[in-house]
Amino acid sequence: MRAQVEYAEMMNACVKRLVLRTFEPMMFRAGQWVDFIVPELGLSGYSICNEEPQDDQIFSGSHIELAIQKTSCKISQWVHSEDCKVGSEVEVKLGGDCVLDFDLIRDQGVVFIAGGMGINPLFSMLRTMFGKKVLPRRVCFLHSAKTMDDLLFSESIAEIQKAWHDKDCFTYERFVSRSLGESPTHHSGRITKTDLENAFQFVSKGAKHITLYLCGPSPMINEIIQWAEEFKTRYEIRVQFEKWW
Repeated sequence: MRAQVEYAEMMNACVKRLVLRTFEPMMFRAGQWVDFIVPELGLSGYSICNEEPQDDQIFSGSHIELAIQKTSCKISQWVHSEDCKVGSEVEVKLGGDCVLDFDLIRDQGVVFIAGGMGINPLFSMLRTMFGKKVLPRRVCFLHSAKTMDDLLFSESIAEIQKAWHDKDCFTYERFVSRSLGESPTHHSGRITKTDLENAFQFVSKGAKHITLYLCGPSPMINEIIQWAEEFKTRYEIRVQFEKWW
């Protein structure tokens, strides 16, 4: 499907945010990704980070937001070059089946765990549930990155937390692996098994089921899934995940 760049900005020194408009309607689900295709260069996959469109928003095309990190990939290099600008045309193809399921989250407990660029699909899910007012009973969002600058969408997540219908039912924890020490704004180091246990304890209050959404590097995802299996003797947990590395 053809798409055009409508807006572009740098989110930090190495991540560029693009807003694309497709030339045809595209009804995507929160959590899905697109193959981003530059015909002369090939393709690469990137998760969508905006909320699902409403039915009445897609008749003249759809907006897709992507946050793309600069890497050695040819597509990433093109995105971060002067060739990628407002008006540039690309092709996109929708994919991915780890999506937000309203039947799983409604009035239940939800834990989001994002590592690095894995924030993108989970932020899309959070924006969608908040925008459509289909809310879990409790939410715990654990967000991990190498540096504070790498905690993408941190301010937006904090704003959603402030606007949540019951502020006691939403907690947002930030983890910085290259931090020099603890801070009022974040934890120093990586997410631990104890952090996961605390998250389950928080969202389980008043909820029969817990859904755990994960996205990040494979080693991190594998470790957290192993921890979650150990906690299934105490909680009814559904694990949904997407691995990118």
